[in-house]
Amino acid sequence: MRRLLLLLALALSCLPVAAEEAVRFQPPEGSKKEDVQKCAAAFEKRLAAYGYDGIKGSVEESEDKSLQVVLKSESGWTAAMLEKATSLARLPAKTVEIRQRAELTDVQREQFKPGKWDSPKDDKAPKGMHWFRNLDADTLAEDVSGPAEHRIGTVTLLRDDTTVRLTEMGKPRATSDGDKRITYTLASGAAKRLRSAFVPGNGCGMYFVIDGKAVGKAILDIVGIEDSTRDITVSGWESELRLIEAVIHNPFPFALKPVAADKEKPKDDEGKK
Repeated sequence: MRRLLLLLALALSCLPVAAEEAVRFQPPEGSKKEDVQKCAAAFEKRLAAYGYDGIKGSVEESEDKSLQVVLKSESGWTAAMLEKATSLARLPAKTVEIRQRAELTDVQREQFKPGKWDSPKDDKAPKGMHWFRNLDADTLAEDVSGPAEHRIGTVTLLRDDTTVRLTEMGKPRATSDGDKRITYTLASGAAKRLRSAFVPGNGCGMYFVIDGKAVGKAILDIVGIEDSTRDITVSGWESELRLIEAVIHNPFPFALKPVAADKEKPKDDEGKK
């Protein structure tokens, strides 16, 4: 019975829920039209990069004269598509980098602790390290639980001296050996920094840091670190990086939020009532 219910839920998530209607997203209040238009164009590219076909983005003015990013799908919208579109809208991706995870000794763990989720100013970390609030890699939402006044979330300690900027990561490529990984070959300057800063005891785990939040794990090529004649690569599972890839290569001027259902009617529809 449980399996039957799971299959039914999966089937329902794939049914069109808005075959004719557009999906709308709201920019921050007072945003310039040219920036909202940039969001619409980049949003369209994010959805295409994720793998959706036939979705177009545009800008419309609502009844209250606010601007909205409007997405129209030739095939309509399923619940799963709406969820992914909301995830893809959460981060502008103004800053993108990867960093190596830091490891503390037992004594350091007694001394250095992160602050509460909403109080990063209270974080305590060794010099050259910082605590980063985590995002869920499947939704790009904050990985938190509990009431707003007592939010509990996961954090990760990352090293400053292993920072690699997006512009130093090279063009991503999919591996051809069937393991479905995405691999980046790092620029020579980034490779040099990593070789000089790499601490074997810290392992080879790397994290993407998007707009100051840690999300998505990647693996650093140890062989490349140890052999200076080789390129250094960073790779991750395609299934885990699909959302991240779509976001970081198509930045927004700002994040977008889905428009509430009662505010979705565009100005052009006013005369049709």
